Amino acid sequence: MFFKGRSIFFVALLLLFSFCKEPVISDSDLIPQDKLGIEYTDTLTLVTEVVREDSLRTDELAINVLGSMNDAVFGKSNASIYFQLKLQTNTVDLGTNLQLDSAILMLQYAGSYGNTKVPQNIVVYELDELLYKDSIYFSNKQFVVKPTEIGRKNNFVPNFSDSVNTRYRKYAPHLRVKLDPTWATNLMNQLGTGNVASSENFTTNYLKGLYIKAEENAGGKGMAYLDLKAGSSTLLLYYKNAERDTTLSLIINNDAATVSHFKHDYASSVAEQFLQGNRMPDSLILLQSLAGLKTKVTVPHLKNLGKISINKAELMVTNFKNNLDIASVFAVPGRLTINASDSLGKNTLVEDQVVSDSYFGGEKVIQTSPNNSLNKYNFNLAVYYQKVIDGSKEDYGLYILTFPSSRIADRLIAGGGNHSKYPLKLKLTYTKIN
Repeated sequence: MFFKGRSIFFVALLLLFSFCKEPVISDSDLIPQDKLGIEYTDTLTLVTEVVREDSLRTDELAINVLGSMNDAVFGKSNASIYFQLKLQTNTVDLGTNLQLDSAILMLQYAGSYGNTKVPQNIVVYELDELLYKDSIYFSNKQFVVKPTEIGRKNNFVPNFSDSVNTRYRKYAPHLRVKLDPTWATNLMNQLGTGNVASSENFTTNYLKGLYIKAEENAGGKGMAYLDLKAGSSTLLLYYKNAERDTTLSLIINNDAATVSHFKHDYASSVAEQFLQGNRMPDSLILLQSLAGLKTKVTVPHLKNLGKISINKAELMVTNFKNNLDIASVFAVPGRLTINASDSLGKNTLVEDQVVSDSYFGGEKVIQTSPNNSLNKYNFNLAVYYQKVIDGSKEDYGLYILTFPSSRIADRLIAGGGNHSKYPLKLKLTYTKIN
């Protein structure tokens, strides 16, 4: 019994040490560093470069972004959406003597970014190319659309708070675009022929889908977030038949393919100066969602530390009130993330990400000081940098990005590697190995 109990004790002790994420002694004030061989630095040079994101995967997103946003710092951004519509049932019987009343495209709101009180023009087109639910699509993909617009809503300002009452029911707040009656009548008549054998048949042979966008020259200042799979997202046909007034809903269900498209124009913006290398190097970093901008970070002198065992590696990003953004209406992101760069400059997973979200970090932390209010984002990167030190991983740099960049329109200005007051910092606690 004595030996069994002692064995259990040692196993428990081993497990305890195995699952610890921090060093056993994490406060250097308790025992002098030179006694433990633990050293610390936060003065390593960090070289930063603002670069364009290539593209992001944007098929089947939980939230889609729509709008046009003009920003003196980050230029012009535009987000649009391609999507399919499906029948609720395979059997469609509209009755006889059909007469269209109206057709309304309804897309439910899921939030917003920027100043959405500035009016925008929303336009709807019919797709002339099939989307495929089982295919992977990226944010730079453009599908063929028919040239004639089928719906338009000029000077659109979204109402995110009030429900919408119709003659049949009450809907959650949503975008409503009235569609062209001639186009809608043709669609109704096709459905009324009885030749629609299935929802798939309808998509392939009758209506490949729709494309909705905000006009780029309308001077918008914000983006609307849309939940295409919500109950209020539908194409609703109001019509009469020989018996009564009624409706038919074409829905965006889980069988319907959806793809977001993003576009950026940095001409004459501050961001263009960063991309061309005409700003003070490493003074600031720029981050922008929707496949916009990310910042590459390299630590050129890391290996000069020699052979070390890293106890902790914390990368710290600081956003502050700055002259470029002093009057901005754009909120800072609630979270950032970090990816590694591969040899081709593509985003790849950082090993520290798989430990846990709470360990990896990236959430915004507000730090209030007597003279300023700062937003800080901290990341733990001990696993990544240890592999770089050991030579088991080639260091092509890290990318700092907004998160989740394909579903939000956030942007951020923060201190770069040599900012005089709020620099990007790598705090390293390590042990020298002889």
